[in-house]
Amino acid sequence: MQTRRFCVFSAALLFCGAVQAQTVQLFGIVDVNVRSVHNGNAGTAIGMGDGTLNASRIGFRGLEDLGGGLKAGFWLENGFKPENGAQSSSTSFFNRRSTVSLISDRYGELRLGHDNAPAYFNLITFDPFGGGGVASFINLFTAGAFSTPLMSGAATISRTDNSVGYFLPDNLGGVYGQAQYSFNNDAAYGNKQLGARLGYASGPLNVAAVVNSTQLAHNYDFNLYDIGFAYAISRARLMAQYSYMTTTLTGNYAQRSGQLTFLVGATIPIDLYQINVAYSNARGTGALDGLKADQYALGGIYNLSKRTALYTAVSAIKNRGKSGYITGPLPAVTASTMSSSGVFQASNMTGKSSVGMELGLRHLF
Repeated sequence: MQTRRFCVFSAALLFCGAVQAQTVQLFGIVDVNVRSVHNGNAGTAIGMGDGTLNASRIGFRGLEDLGGGLKAGFWLENGFKPENGAQSSSTSFFNRRSTVSLISDRYGELRLGHDNAPAYFNLITFDPFGGGGVASFINLFTAGAFSTPLMSGAATISRTDNSVGYFLPDNLGGVYGQAQYSFNNDAAYGNKQLGARLGYASGPLNVAAVVNSTQLAHNYDFNLYDIGFAYAISRARLMAQYSYMTTTLTGNYAQRSGQLTFLVGATIPIDLYQINVAYSNARGTGALDGLKADQYALGGIYNLSKRTALYTAVSAIKNRGKSGYITGPLPAVTASTMSSSGVFQASNMTGKSSVGMELGLRHLF
């Protein structure tokens, strides 16, 4: 009995020593809603959705102080769907982020693993709706008829695998930035990319520009350029964003295509409420000339506490020409295709309108 008590006591001391040497946090978000989506002739569906204010997730993160202003860190984050308990990705468990870092107060951060792409930070930071739900700016990039941006096969707008990243330190007088390279690791084409982001945030102003280049099959490429702007007037924030995507491979057609996309919007806090509003427009070039889409979005947030909020949003996308973007995944939408000779096969959403509405609850822990 004495031996057993000694072992338990020793283990407790070791555990306490480990906790003192390294801080580890459990964190998460649960965001779930009731959503109605009407997608052209495909009809209307009412059901559950998730991830509007913030994508639902659970994760672990930690830091170890190595001395001399140097720290080691890790971040493991799993995305899930609270409406049915499933993972948001069926192919990986830590599908949102799995990284290890060396962080220097003076020199910045070196980060390795599965991580957000530099372009994604711009797309969500300068969107009043934060890149989630029926009103997301990202709806005009991949949602609906184009399963990947411009039918290019690029899979690097939001996250990248096998990445090596560098982040500038926080003590540069408002200047921030990052660079990232992602290896293909014998996976399908469309994962190997090089991206960089540089910004300035001080007082009411925040502005950042990003460049992303992704290697496709047979030396084709996909590139994304984006600049975002936010300015605070009292508690309100005005936002604007301009993006240009271009690729040399549209579906199976070896010709450069592109899309110019811009957004103007604002977040307006009123006591415990916040009103979000945005207008976005997309126009195609090259093989996708004639693509035109407009998105109108309005939403509101009521903060019950610092962690819990009720929210609502409504959005409408008007598609014209070769555009087939949607506000939500239901009802089912078929994909547009481009043959090797440049013949465009329209999706069931091409030229149709999509309208989405949602009412949800978000809690942080």
